[in-house]
Amino acid sequence: MKGTVAANAGELAVQIAKSLNSKGPRFTRRPFNRFDTARSLWWIVPSTEYPAYRFGKFFVDEVDDRYEVGLHVEKGWTQSIERKPELMMDNSWTWHLFVDALARGQVGERLLGIRQAMGDDTPITTRVEIPGLMEAGDDRGRRVVVLRDREWWDERRTNRQTSRPCPVGSRR
Repeated sequence: MKGTVAANAGELAVQIAKSLNSKGPRFTRRPFNRFDTARSLWWIVPSTEYPAYRFGKFFVDEVDDRYEVGLHVEKGWTQSIERKPELMMDNSWTWHLFVDALARGQVGERLLGIRQAMGDDTPITTRVEIPGLMEAGDDRGRRVVVLRDREWWDERRTNRQTSRPCPVGSRR
């Protein structure tokens, strides 16, 4: 619960980065909104490099009366952009490792382990966002699946007979 562990997302990010830094590489905290750091989402990046698009980053955010903590992985551009070369994806991007780990089931296994360690009532949500589609108002730009009872549930798809969410991979 918010306020119990830290007063805001920035303070919680300090604690997480301190713990991570005691175990290995240097992690750097970065606010998403550098003009309002007290209310900003915070990234914890495994590098001092800036910008840090190519890295998988932990994030800490405040939503209502709770914190959301997770992993942010970006996919870069595959075609050259003259004005933004830092957005050009190459083999150094975490995206490739993340997609491989998804395909092998390693991400799901880790999330199940986290849920078991935290208690079965801890919500685990996976959110995929495609900014261009979201900005155009296209529903395909955002997909949310939630881990419940050791199974992933698609919040957007519902069973026609019960109007309840469907397990991922099931037919309606």
